[in-house]
Amino acid sequence: MKNFTTIFFLFAITSLFAQNQAPQISNLAITLNGDETLTINYDLMDVENDEVMVTLHVSDNGGNYFEINTDNATGDLNTMIQPGNNKTIDWDYSTILNTSDNYRIKLVADDMQVVDIQDIVNQVDSNNLKTDLAFIEGVRHRNTGAVHLQEVRDLLNDRFLNNNLDTEKQEFNYGAYIGENYVGTHLGTTDDEQIYILDGHYDGVSNSPAVDDNGTAVAGMLEAARILSNYNFKKTIRFIGFDLEEAGLRGSKAYVANLPEEDTIAGVLNFEMIGYYRDEVNTQNFSFGFEILYPDIYSEIQADSFPGNFLANIGIVNQNDWEQSFANAAATYVPDLKVITFNGPENWSILTPDLGRSDHAPFWNAEHPAVMLTNTSEFRNPNYHTLGDTLGTINFDFMTNIVKAAVATLAEVAELQNSTFATDSINIIINSVSEVSTCNVQIFPNPVVDVLQVKWEDCGQLIDYVKVYSVDGKLVLNEQFSPRSEYSISTKELKEGVYLLETEIGVKRFLKR
Repeated sequence: MKNFTTIFFLFAITSLFAQNQAPQISNLAITLNGDETLTINYDLMDVENDEVMVTLHVSDNGGNYFEINTDNATGDLNTMIQPGNNKTIDWDYSTILNTSDNYRIKLVADDMQVVDIQDIVNQVDSNNLKTDLAFIEGVRHRNTGAVHLQEVRDLLNDRFLNNNLDTEKQEFNYGAYIGENYVGTHLGTTDDEQIYILDGHYDGVSNSPAVDDNGTAVAGMLEAARILSNYNFKKTIRFIGFDLEEAGLRGSKAYVANLPEEDTIAGVLNFEMIGYYRDEVNTQNFSFGFEILYPDIYSEIQADSFPGNFLANIGIVNQNDWEQSFANAAATYVPDLKVITFNGPENWSILTPDLGRSDHAPFWNAEHPAVMLTNTSEFRNPNYHTLGDTLGTINFDFMTNIVKAAVATLAEVAELQNSTFATDSINIIINSVSEVSTCNVQIFPNPVVDVLQVKWEDCGQLIDYVKVYSVDGKLVLNEQFSPRSEYSISTKELKEGVYLLETEIGVKRFLKR
């Protein structure tokens, strides 16, 4: 036993260090130079001493998106560099930034090593799915199950927060009821405006424990979020629990209607009943006319005597073959999962309305690529919308494989990286008086020792505040007063150096001695 334990321990240690470790950025420091440039210093470490690609990203909206152009930055970035200390980046923002604001600075370090997606896929744990689904089971309806509905909402919110996702609640009106969508965002490192979504609705009908419809989706989404949140991707992955799907897709309609213009929805995976599986013959039915629209698929299933043993992967024509991305990932990483893939026609709402009965449909209507991943609902599951939709009817091998396929798809399309990043914020003051102002702003004496006089003429308005910043962006003085045309500032407590004075009119520079 002792020898076996030792061998196992050594194997575990060897396996751990066989995985390439992501590079690390430390001691990030940002300095404003007073001439509308800034300098970034950082240390870079990589356990395997691999060369690393470091890139600079800047946000003016608190880090929601990093879209400001930094192409003119120079120094230790945008090429493969050796790890080491005292790395430096210089960025001239004089022609880039127009507004004084708090800016978020991000450095991404990527050693370009391949991360094994199969290892990530294999982390999907059926025990987690069972535990979560046991908690979710129960009536989740605004009228007949409001208490448990709120408990599941809290589960979504808490899990997103625990997984370090940017978490928000989106409210919308449905009569007197306030619907709530729960959104957890894992921001991409470099192409964050490109967004992939994994979603499922958490509400149920009024008379059902609603396990397959749609507790399986919620449990599956949470398990995917748990795993994927531990890795970095170039693009953004967003997890959403939709409310009021059972009342006419109200939650997803509200979400799509309020998408910010800068969001690019690159693909949506919509979980809709992913837990019911039957190997027996004649356990799979189809909607009227399916055999006419999809004769090849119908014939394939008919040849096996209609078992309910597959996942339907349903896209829509002319949407970038998004459904094929899922099918390919499933075939590569989860070959035991049987996937039947087909597209709805452009006029699906007329010819095949059953294909649009879930939260992917509003995305289709808004021309965002989306697929419904489903066990085909009542065409297979006889417990649909009944008291019989319970935990005991779920096939967890089937459900686990579906979650694995979704994890694999997102890891591929969002572009998995072996990377880390470091961020910091800084106030950047644009050092010029507004061009539209005709004010004659005077500050004297300059350089100043104890008292700075500020005077403005021909402004057409009086000034009621002044702020003073050090050149590294720190606010050192913030004074408000009744409107006037001149003001005196005590500078006794300021250290020697260059400072920027801001009013409603603009910014002036002065030197403290």
